[in-house]
Amino acid sequence: MRDKSCRIIISIVIGIVIAFYCVYYMLCPRSGFLEEFYKQSENTVDVLFLGSSNAYSNINPAILWEEHGISSFMLCGNGQPIWNSYYYLEEAYKTQTPKLVVLEMFTVAAYPGGYDELGNVPCNTLSLKMSKTKINAMKNSVTKADYLSLCLGLPIFHNRWTEIFKSELKPWEYDRKNEAITKGFFPVHFFESHEMIEYDYVNRTALNEKHIEYLDKIVELTREHNSELLLIKTPYFLDASYDAVYNSVSDYALKNGINFINMNTCIEEIGFSFKSDFADTVHLNNIGVEKVSLYLGNIISDDYNIEDHRGQSTYSSWDDFSKLYDKTRFMCPDYSDENVLLQLSDSVKWDVISDTLSIISIPVELQSGKYYKISIKSDESYRQEMVIDIYGEGYDLPQYKRRIWADNDEFVVIQAPDVIDEQIYIRIYAEDASYDISEIILSEVQRP
Repeated sequence: MRDKSCRIIISIVIGIVIAFYCVYYMLCPRSGFLEEFYKQSENTVDVLFLGSSNAYSNINPAILWEEHGISSFMLCGNGQPIWNSYYYLEEAYKTQTPKLVVLEMFTVAAYPGGYDELGNVPCNTLSLKMSKTKINAMKNSVTKADYLSLCLGLPIFHNRWTEIFKSELKPWEYDRKNEAITKGFFPVHFFESHEMIEYDYVNRTALNEKHIEYLDKIVELTREHNSELLLIKTPYFLDASYDAVYNSVSDYALKNGINFINMNTCIEEIGFSFKSDFADTVHLNNIGVEKVSLYLGNIISDDYNIEDHRGQSTYSSWDDFSKLYDKTRFMCPDYSDENVLLQLSDSVKWDVISDTLSIISIPVELQSGKYYKISIKSDESYRQEMVIDIYGEGYDLPQYKRRIWADNDEFVVIQAPDVIDEQIYIRIYAEDASYDISEIILSEVQRP
């Protein structure tokens, strides 16, 4: 009888453990960057990028490929701190032999403390394959008090149930799991204009000890694997306190024999414009991305021994990726030969679908393959994120969706699909139906 009771108890415990891990797997956030990286053929990534969205949204691997045949990948994460960059690099060396590792340094200034906020940690750790690397990444990303919660998935379970019930997500889907469509690049389709600021070369803010510890680890790891290391900072519009941190990064690089490129110190050389090339204060729109990518691609090609793989069948996925983004990577504030096709004002009304979703759907006539600018104007003074897409039978596809911040006068540029159904719509999505759109303008434009 006692043996039977023990077997029942053991069976119940095993059942609970299995049920827990089934739920854990279904709710676990998927990192699009890691999912795509694990799909890459072994030993094909010559240039590996690490860092936050300041890397994966500001540098386009398609341009590096088109111009120089550089096979690169953005193995990044949302707000990826240096310690997570280190463990991503450790994971990368299991399947790849990058000749150059490029580390974007935004989070050294953005996260001056020793830990990232818990909200970003699951995305930066839990999608790693189970190994000592993953365990160490989790352990060193949070405090001891939060470590058990992270292992048990509490930061996920606490929020994910609400997200699932309020949306059309399946339980195993994550709202940003497809953020890295290919090669880790994820474009930002906003536009902001800023005044040029003078760089502060004088002041220094010492790097956090944990930043130095993991920079040292990255330096050591790249040397062990015979990779060269390049530190970069893409353009930013932030106060001088960031300059002071990056000046200390420059000192660290000089001391350790590493190249560091702070692009805010070579704006003219890049041809970058604060007035037209920003999406927000730290992300670039498509024109800014192209300028930075061309500049960095030239440096990598000239200063590092990276083979040109264009025309080699093993690297055909970079050709496919380049074709996908060739038609979507441009954006600028002014277009010549702009032909206004539709202008709506008083008739702009939201269709409230639920508490968290409102839609404006406008039937339009578009020509296949043409470029169209959709401008949203408002008298409101606050910002709200919206999504615009072109919708029709068979072409409601991710590459036609564009996120913008509606703030007085914002726009996106979308290319119509090659095959157009009998009816096509422009759709605008938002969470807040109280946002007052005063005007929507649809124009046909020429690619600049």
